[in-house]
Amino acid sequence: MQLIGYTRRQKTLLLSAIVSLSVALSTADAALAVESWQSLKQRAEDFAIEQKFRQATDTFEQALKIVPADRENERVDIQLAAATSYNNMLEVDKAIVLLKDAGETIKRLKAQKKLDPQVLVSLKTLIDANERGYSSRVPYAQRAKLKMRMSEALTRICADVYPQANTTARKFGHARSYVANSDYLGAKKQLELILSTTRPSDPLYRQIKWSHAAVEHKLSKPQVLKTMMQTEMKEHSEQFVLIEVAMAQLWAADYDAAVQCLNKALDILKKKPDKGLTEFAYTVYIDIYKDKGDDKGAEPWLRKRLAVVTPKDRTKYFQYSRALSHNLRKQRRYEEADAVMPERKKSRPGALTEWEWFLTDKEKADVKQADAAGMGRNISKQSGSSPSQSKVSESKPSEPPRAKK
Repeated sequence: MQLIGYTRRQKTLLLSAIVSLSVALSTADAALAVESWQSLKQRAEDFAIEQKFRQATDTFEQALKIVPADRENERVDIQLAAATSYNNMLEVDKAIVLLKDAGETIKRLKAQKKLDPQVLVSLKTLIDANERGYSSRVPYAQRAKLKMRMSEALTRICADVYPQANTTARKFGHARSYVANSDYLGAKKQLELILSTTRPSDPLYRQIKWSHAAVEHKLSKPQVLKTMMQTEMKEHSEQFVLIEVAMAQLWAADYDAAVQCLNKALDILKKKPDKGLTEFAYTVYIDIYKDKGDDKGAEPWLRKRLAVVTPKDRTKYFQYSRALSHNLRKQRRYEEADAVMPERKKSRPGALTEWEWFLTDKEKADVKQADAAGMGRNISKQSGSSPSQSKVSESKPSEPPRAKK
């Protein structure tokens, strides 16, 4: 740059001004870069909430390219959010790549006691999305394979970082993914692993044992199931044991055997009526048809179960009516569905938020403090919904009835 016609002093002053302006512009550029990745993250979260997952992943990836290296918690949070969006698009390979990288950073930050609680919320969001599975429009076998692969990746992270996230129900659901892939030896191995680390007092312990016996039966080893039935009938009624066996055979996708057990149980219940066990049997019938993707086949059992209860039963009546209405809607019988659906109750007990069971008391306080200060953003609305594959019956009596002699 030539400064012709200026005195030495004027040249010096002008050069100083140019240098000052350059420094100011550089500082502004740096500030703009920080605002840019934050703005991109915000926009990506908005896309995810609107279920525009392709736009969300593209925008998250742009944010990851420019987030400062020293903002590790923010980077991990974006990686987990992007992984959730990829998972919702069934692009599990890309989700797992992000998940593995995030897992290493989370492990190190936790060891250094520098992990932001918001990261845990994002991790739990992804865990919940995996448990719900994928849209029923995706073929069942494909859904099961994708869910199993994501479950394995999440299990590795949770084993290192937050083992409390590996609940018995989640492990049980993961084991069923092997059944969905016709890998009964793999399912047997997973169930035996769960049983070796689960206390008999766990609410799912009996169901896991029954499922293990049903898988053995499927592998042409009927003696395990037969022996367990004989033992259980010494303590509980035959009809109750038959329904438990049917639920286990449903878990093992041994549908014909499950129906045979249910038919025997209902024959006994005609002679010895029991409202709770009848509801239980009808629910297992419903789950069999739902598992097979047969909405028409499930409908009569949904109607029978609803007929067992009355509006005075409040929660159950609402729950069973809603289930029947949803079934009719899936069959495109909208007017019938609307006629079945009761008015929603005005006040219902609030459920735990997605992170209340997952964080320690200190971490809960940190999250509440961050929310109060307007820091961080929860993107839990971005995932779709699909029932869990663990097959825990909603109508199963909390305490098994004693045998009626």
